Amino acid sequence: MPPCFDYISLFLASLQLLQLWEKNGYFDEDTIQQLQNPALGLGQYQASLITEYAAVVQPMQLAFQQQIQALKTQHEKFVASLKQQQQAGPVRPAATPVEADKTPSMTTQAGKRTSPKN
Repeated sequence: MPPCFDYISLFLASLQLLQLWEKNGYFDEDTIQQLQNPALGLGQYQASLITEYAAVVQPMQLAFQQQIQALKTQHEKFVASLKQQQQAGPVRPAATPVEADKTPSMTTQAGKRTSPKN
């Protein structure tokens, strides 16, 4: 049997179990709603943790927001400088690079220039 059928069977069984719990009143209404919608339950749990540990979470959130704002400002300055450079025209190199492997010429006693390879 393919694995997808196992997941379907598991899902159907969990729905039946949830309906049984709801019918027999094993859990309060809030818990049943959280079981029916796990994303809602997770969001509520995270919110409760943030509230419970506000003394630790708030300074971290503030530092994170400040860092994000600093990065946004840096990015905006970078974009502005690129736009300014683009409007000014293409950048040309100041001088051509000197060839590194070129050897200097040598002068003989008679004043003739020769290459060291001659």
